[in-house]
Amino acid sequence: MTTSGHTPTYGGLGEGPTALARLCLIVGVSSIFLVMVAGVLPPYAKEAVY
Repeated sequence: MTTSGHTPTYGGLGEGPTALARLCLIVGVSSIFLVMVAGVLPPYAKEAVY
C-alpha cells in the first residue's frame, strides 16, 4: 500500500486518526505504569522518577 501524502504515518502505528489513537493509548498506559512503579519506590527515589 502506498500513501498519497495526505495522511501522516507514524512508524508502525498506522496512518491518520488510528495512529494517533494508538499513540495516545500507549502514552496513557505507560504513564499509569510509571505512577504505579513510583508508588512502591522509597521517597528518595520518587524524586528521580518525577
